[in-house]
Amino acid sequence: MTILKAKIRMFVLWSQGKLKGFKKLEMNRGLVKIDKTSDIIHQLTSELNNIEREINVVIKNLIEAQAIGIKSWMSNETSLMGSVKSKWYRSAARESANWHSKRLIELQKDKRRLQIELEIVTGRYWPNQIRRWIKMATLILLGIFLVWVFLMGLIAAIYLIPIWISIVIIYYFIRRNTKRFK
Repeated sequence: MTILKAKIRMFVLWSQGKLKGFKKLEMNRGLVKIDKTSDIIHQLTSELNNIEREINVVIKNLIEAQAIGIKSWMSNETSLMGSVKSKWYRSAARESANWHSKRLIELQKDKRRLQIELEIVTGRYWPNQIRRWIKMATLILLGIFLVWVFLMGLIAAIYLIPIWISIVIIYYFIRRNTKRFK
């Protein structure tokens, strides 16, 4: 959410009388500073808590739908009615799991949007954004390092193929010669 949207939302809440404890809205280097005890912070945190509770419920229902799908997949019904029932359960469980996963994605997007809005209101957006960038850069560098290590190991293995082949050939000749002399 941009600073302008945060200002508009705070003005609308203030004009409706929902923003109590609103002392001063100060723009300083892109940060919106506001009294920490204001209702907008409490409103955003309560919305975040509600979304987190709903996310937990959706996750629980998603796991149950997946469990039902696995149970119907593992059933050993050989009759015609049993196979039809099993297919019906599987399709219903798949549809339910798809709906729950889409709902979970929507809720996570809403949660992320509200967290950013709360960070903007409390003035913690840029430190948290920089922290997220550092985490992303660290993960990318770690991935690049792991790929590099894998490629170096592959190159070393290819480089050592002639040595391993010569060791196997020498072992074969020694083994063959010791069998002749016995």
